[in-house]
Amino acid sequence: MKIQKAILNSYSQLFFSQNKWFAILLAASTFINWKIGAAGLICLISSIVIAMSLGHNKHYIEDGTYTFNSLMTGMALAIYFQPTLPFLFLLIICGGLSLFISLWLINWTSRRGLPLLSWTFILVTWIAVLGASNFTAFKYISNDITQLSNSPLNGIIGDIDGWLNQLPMFDLLKIYFRSLGAIMFQYNTLAGILIFVGLLIYSRIATLLSILGFFIGFLFYSQFEGDFTQLIFSYIGFNFILTSIALGGFFIVPSWKSFLLVTLTIPIMALLISALSQFFAPFGLPLFSLPFCILVTLTLVTLSLRVDPKKLFVVTNQQFSPEENHYKTVLQNERFGNQSAFHLALPIMGEWHISQGYNGGITHLDEWQHALDFDITNDDNSTYQNDGINLKDFNCYELPIIAPAAGYIVKVLDNIEENAVGDVNLNQNWGNTVIIKHAEGFYTKLSHLKLETIKVKEGDFVSKGDQIAKLGNSGRSPEPHLHFQLQTTPFIGSKTLPYPIAYYLKKEDQNYSLQQFNTPKQGEKIKNLTPTSLLVKAFNFIPGQSFVWTSENKEHHWDVHTNALNQSYLYCKKTKSAAYFSNNGNVFYFTDFIGDKTSSLFYFHLGLQKVLLSYYNNIVLDDNIHIKYLTHPVVKAVHDIIAPFTHIIKCKFQSSYTKANDEISPTEITLQSEGRTEYFGKEKLVFEFNCQIDIDKITNFNITINGEIKQFLCSE
Repeated sequence: MKIQKAILNSYSQLFFSQNKWFAILLAASTFINWKIGAAGLICLISSIVIAMSLGHNKHYIEDGTYTFNSLMTGMALAIYFQPTLPFLFLLIICGGLSLFISLWLINWTSRRGLPLLSWTFILVTWIAVLGASNFTAFKYISNDITQLSNSPLNGIIGDIDGWLNQLPMFDLLKIYFRSLGAIMFQYNTLAGILIFVGLLIYSRIATLLSILGFFIGFLFYSQFEGDFTQLIFSYIGFNFILTSIALGGFFIVPSWKSFLLVTLTIPIMALLISALSQFFAPFGLPLFSLPFCILVTLTLVTLSLRVDPKKLFVVTNQQFSPEENHYKTVLQNERFGNQSAFHLALPIMGEWHISQGYNGGITHLDEWQHALDFDITNDDNSTYQNDGINLKDFNCYELPIIAPAAGYIVKVLDNIEENAVGDVNLNQNWGNTVIIKHAEGFYTKLSHLKLETIKVKEGDFVSKGDQIAKLGNSGRSPEPHLHFQLQTTPFIGSKTLPYPIAYYLKKEDQNYSLQQFNTPKQGEKIKNLTPTSLLVKAFNFIPGQSFVWTSENKEHHWDVHTNALNQSYLYCKKTKSAAYFSNNGNVFYFTDFIGDKTSSLFYFHLGLQKVLLSYYNNIVLDDNIHIKYLTHPVVKAVHDIIAPFTHIIKCKFQSSYTKANDEISPTEITLQSEGRTEYFGKEKLVFEFNCQIDIDKITNFNITINGEIKQFLCSE
C-alpha cells in the first residue's frame, strides 16, 4: 500500500474528492500556519500507521475513508494547545481514537446507507479539548479561534488583501475565501484562494455550488438581519459551502433540482448554526462542522424514504466528482434507462403480425389491456391462403410457439378442442394455455394453443427459445392467433402487466429497424433477432483470455478479468487501463473506461461502444458516448458549468455491418462505427472505426481520430 496516496486522499476527501493535484493544494494551504499543518499531518500519519498495523482494509486506508477525520482532528487541536512534546503524544492518541470511532461509525452508518461525514472529528476534538484540561502537561492556549489567522506569511496575505480590496464586493469575497480557508483551519485569503484554485481544477460544478451555498447563507443573514459575528468571527460559513457541495453534487446527482434543494436547505443551515451556537456556547465547545453533519444526514435520510425520486437522484455509484456523477448518471439513463430487469424475447419464430396490441379495443381492455395478439399476414395483409375456410389455410396455424425466457412451467391447460373458423368458445375463454414462471411475481401466459401439441408439463424447466407447443384455435379465438401477456400471479385469467420486449426487429418499408426494450404496436410486423454465430463467438470474452495486438512494431497485451462485483473488463497492464463491458447475448457494449485515453484499449472501447451480435445489413445501432471522450478538455470544462441545467453538446455513436461474405451464415464480417458531436445544430465527425471479424475473432481494427489513423493487428 502506498502511504503517500493514503495521505493525499485524506486531504482531498475533505472536499469529497480523490484528485491528487487538489490534495496537494489543500495540503499546502494547511501549512500557511505551519503548526496547524504539522499537527494535522502527524495525527493523520499516526492513524494510517495504526490502521495498517491492525490489518484493516488497504483500499479504505488508501482512499482516505478511515483517516480523513484524523487529519481534521489534528488541525483543530493545534488551535487549542501549544506545540509541546506532550501535545505530540496527544496527537498520536487522538489519531488512534479517530480511527477507532471512524470504524465503529462506518459499521453503523453503512448498514443504513449513510456516509461517515465528519462526526468522528467533532467527537474526538470535543473529547480532547474537555479531557486534556485536567492534565497540566498539555499547555492549553485558548478557545479563541482567531488564531487561525496567525501565519508567518501575514505580509504576503496583507498584500493579497490589498490587491483584492480593489475588486467589487471585496468584503463579501474576503469572507468567502476565509470561509474556504477555515475548512482547512486557515483563516486567511491566501489559503482560501489556494483552495478555490484546487476546487476549480477538481470540479467546476463543486466550485459553482460552493459559491451558491455561501452566498445564499450570506443573503439569508443579510435579509433577516442576522448576527454577522457568526460568519465573520466564528468562521463557520464553511458549513454552507460543504453542505452545498455535498447535497448539490456529491451525494445527489447534480441537476437543476439538486441546485434547488441547496437553495432550500441553506436557510435551514443558517437557523441550525444559530440554534446550535446558543446551545453549545455555555460548554465552550466549538461547532465546527456539526451543522453540516446534521443537515446532510437528515436530508439523505429524508430522501431515502421516498417512493418516487422525482428526478432528484441519490448517487449510487460514487465517482468522487460531481461532473462524473452527473454525466455518468445521464449517460446511464440515456443508454439503459428503458431497460427492464428481465429480458424477454418474442414467443414466436419468424416474422409475425400484431393483430391486437395494448388496449386494442377488442378483447384487450381494462385490467386485461396489456396483452399482444400475434398472427401472420402475407403480402396482401391477409391472414390466410385459399378461401380461409379451413384452419390449415391460416398462415400461423400449427406453427411453433417458444418460451420468451427461461423459467418453470407452473400451469398447463390442454383439454380444449379447436374451434372451427369463425366460432368462439366463451366458456373456456383462454383455450389451451401454458403459464411460465420467470421470477417471483413475474409470469408469462401463452394462450389459444393447439390441443395435444403442448410439449411441456407442470414443473418442467424451459430455456429461452425452447418450443412450448403449436399454435391452435382454442378458446375465444375465431381464427388462429397467439395471445401473449405478462402477469404477476400464476393463474389463468390474471390481470395483465405492461412490460417491454428486450430486443426485436420491426419491419418498415421492406427494411428492418432494431427495437430495444419496447412494446410492439398493433399493426406492426415483427420478429426476433437471430444471433450470428461468428459474432457471438468473437465477442465472447472469457475471464483468463488474453489478446496481443501489434501496431507499428509495438505489442499491446490485454487480459480479460472479472472483479468481485461480477463486472467483466479488459485490462492493459502496461497502461493500467480497464474497459468494462457487458454481453447479454443480443448486444455487446462497453459500460466504462478507466485509464490512458491514448492506449489501444481506449480506441477499441471507443469504436465498439455498442455492437449488435446479429448480422443484418443496413441496420444501424445508435448509442451515446461520454462527453469527455469526444470533446477537448477545455470545452468540457466550460460545458461542466451548465451541465446540471442543460446539455448543449451531444455525443453520438453509431455502428453497423457493412459487408459479409455470406448473408445467412457468414464467416467474415466487416463492422464500422463512428462518433460525432452535436452542438447548436452542427455536427462534427470525431472518429471513424473499422474492424474485421473472421475465424470467430476480431482480427484487426483501425481508427481515424483527429485526422490520425491508427491500425492494430491481432497476433494471438
